[in-house]
Amino acid sequence: MQRMFDLEGLEERLRSYVQTLGLPEVAATLPIDVLRRGEMQRGEAGRITGRSERTARSLLASLVQSGLLVSETVKAPVRLHFSAASADVLFPRLFAAQLQG
Repeated sequence: MQRMFDLEGLEERLRSYVQTLGLPEVAATLPIDVLRRGEMQRGEAGRITGRSERTARSLLASLVQSGLLVSETVKAPVRLHFSAASADVLFPRLFAAQLQG
């Protein structure tokens, strides 16, 4: 099971996935931080990305709009969300194993 999830490589796959969304590489620091901590307060985006508050909010909004990050309200902390589209990319061995057997 551990091999199917390949958690060691998940951060790199998150980076790649964020770039397929058309976002700059720095945007990947947000879902990676959420992966490590479980959730992130929205106000921390600037500190995490090292960008201005306005730029960080824009990156965060794009990640929420894409469905990779979700929250219960517009002010609540964000957490990762693996949709069918992202799960195929982020966990390729998991779905390949299901197809084989």
